[in-house]
Amino acid sequence: MVGDGIKPSSLIEDPALRDHVVAAPVKHMDETGFRIGGKLQWLHIASTIWLTFYRTSPKRGSLLENVEGIVVHDHWKPYYLLKGALHALCNAHHLRELKALIEIEKEDWAKLMWRLLRLACHVTNRAREREVSLSPRHIALIERCYDAIVAKGIAAHEALPQLMPPPNAGDDQSAGSATTSSCVCATSSQTCCASSPIQPCPSPTTLPSRTHV
Repeated sequence: MVGDGIKPSSLIEDPALRDHVVAAPVKHMDETGFRIGGKLQWLHIASTIWLTFYRTSPKRGSLLENVEGIVVHDHWKPYYLLKGALHALCNAHHLRELKALIEIEKEDWAKLMWRLLRLACHVTNRAREREVSLSPRHIALIERCYDAIVAKGIAAHEALPQLMPPPNAGDDQSAGSATTSSCVCATSSQTCCASSPIQPCPSPTTLPSRTHV
């Protein structure tokens, strides 16, 4: 981490490195606040499997331009303003949020989705280690399990009681403004894909301890 003793002039961007990372088929992007000379700055990174490009800016929303290919990120909305880029969301962030739902909200679907994502990661890594592609059959099975969990999660959240408007709301707030809680992913009972017209998912309870995300 760069400390207060580092001068901004010592952080020199490498245009060749930047252009290489920006044009890579897949890159990960993130940003974090830190201080240079006692002033708040933002450290932006864009990385491939081999290279990482660092840059600083006084503005968090100052993103790289002319980004091509797939950008993996944490769902921060400004990333979606990158023109011409495709988006993939970071599963490390997904697992972190699912863990909070498991431990705090006690939502059963979250544990099932957590296991499925880890299982998908594990079988993909195993295939990569053998230098083969994941079979279409396994891909289709994972996708069916994922879709089934998502559908059940949405149904479960739509069945929750409506959220009432806060007390003493302004007169301009209509009585029908109550909203329902919704969820972007999943729920299920004790078994992944239970009660679904698809084959059961592979058991996610036998994952090895070494699982990359």
